Amino acid sequence: MNLSFDKNIAEPYINGTLYRMTSNNNFLFIIVLYSVIALVSSVGNSLVLVVVYRNENKRMRTTINFFIVSKSCSDLLITFCNIPFQISTYTTGYLNPFSGIMGIVYCKVTVFFYYLSIEMSLLNLAAIAVDRFIAVFYPFKKFFTNRSAKIVIGVMWLVGTLFNIPLVIKSTLFENKDQYFRFCAFTFLLDDLRVFMITFFIAFIVLPLLTMVILYSSIVVKLFQQKAPGENSTINREQRYRRNRKVLVMVVVVISFTIVCWLPFFSVYVDCLMTFPAFSCKSIPYLQILAFANCALNPCLYVVFHDNFRSGLYALFRAAFRLNICNDVLV
Repeated sequence: MNLSFDKNIAEPYINGTLYRMTSNNNFLFIIVLYSVIALVSSVGNSLVLVVVYRNENKRMRTTINFFIVSKSCSDLLITFCNIPFQISTYTTGYLNPFSGIMGIVYCKVTVFFYYLSIEMSLLNLAAIAVDRFIAVFYPFKKFFTNRSAKIVIGVMWLVGTLFNIPLVIKSTLFENKDQYFRFCAFTFLLDDLRVFMITFFIAFIVLPLLTMVILYSSIVVKLFQQKAPGENSTINREQRYRRNRKVLVMVVVVISFTIVCWLPFFSVYVDCLMTFPAFSCKSIPYLQILAFANCALNPCLYVVFHDNFRSGLYALFRAAFRLNICNDVLV
């Protein structure tokens, strides 16, 4: 498709515009940042999956950890499907490394997984908020079982997939005649794209964040109103109190960093889409790095704040070390 646009047609997909706004002097710096993020995220999130899967005493097989695993999967989608796209853009100078049919398929795949990973990241955090709210306010009622948590996760992924179908249909490859410049773009009418993106922003960004703020505020108030563990507390109540406090601290920290990393990017993105101010759009490549950095940050937070995950990771490394020693002895 030749590079020509009607004013009523949507502006080029985010990277098609922003690449031209990024200084060549910053390319190497951006490539290094993306490479570090990809390395830490791929190793860290893969370890999350392995630790939960290989946990021998099943202590990691809890509802909250299933949601954490689902979030790690969404982070890995960004790592393997979106970050390579960004690195390719800055290393080759092309906003799409392929032309023809392969270029069109590449556009549709990257657009689909880009938005799906973001949707799943926030929806899983909202689901964790609901799980914690139930655990604190109804400690003796089992609303979420492991089976129901898996069903909820499946439904969330299905909803995200169905929502992104129009993006897949309307995304395509734009290139000039000599194929020197090509990029992914939406063929929505501009007004239709704005409506779709505002719907996405409200449904998958604002509402999950609002849900988390309300539920965690309620949890904090509830925990502060509870009597701190002491001599008159039963052992079970004391353990439950401490466990809820630890999990709450971890989840609040994870959500806080998620908001700090993603909200600036999407706020500026929507502003750029609606008004297209040059200054606002120029900041998006750097805000996107901050957003993607959240994928690498989450596993590090689990190590710091999640006692069971830290113990499981230690057991995994210890088992690997023992296996290595046994192999050396046999050799």
